[in-house]
Amino acid sequence: MVITRHVHHPTNLTKNVLIKVFQEVTTWFYDVSQKDVHYIYPNIAWDTLLHAGASQIHPHVHMMLSPDHYYGSMELLRSASQRYYLTKRENYFSAVLDVHAALGLVVEYGDAVAIATLVLCSE
Repeated sequence: MVITRHVHHPTNLTKNVLIKVFQEVTTWFYDVSQKDVHYIYPNIAWDTLLHAGASQIHPHVHMMLSPDHYYGSMELLRSASQRYYLTKRENYFSAVLDVHAALGLVVEYGDAVAIATLVLCSE
C-alpha cells in the first residue's frame, strides 16, 4: 500500500504527489514481477474516504499483482473482451471505440482516446 506522508485530505493532493504515488506503484509492480514472472495482472484500488472502517479520511492506494486474473470489474471486462474476440475475431475495445465515436462520445489527444461512458441507473 502507498500512503501519502503529509497530505491527508484528497483535495490537498498536488500533481507532484500523485505522480510520486503512481511512480511508487509502478516500481512495486515491476519489482514483484521481476521476482516471479507469472505475476502479470496488476490491480490498483484507490481509497480515500471512510472505507473498511478507516477512522479518518486519507488517500492511499492498494496494489495487488495476480498470476491468473484481474480483480473485480476489470476481470469481467478482460474475460468479456476475450470471449468477444474468440467469437467475432475482432478487438472488443476497437468495437467499443467505434460505437462511441459514431455517437460523438470520443475525444482524441495525441495517441490517446477518451470515451464518455453512459450508464443507466435505476433504483
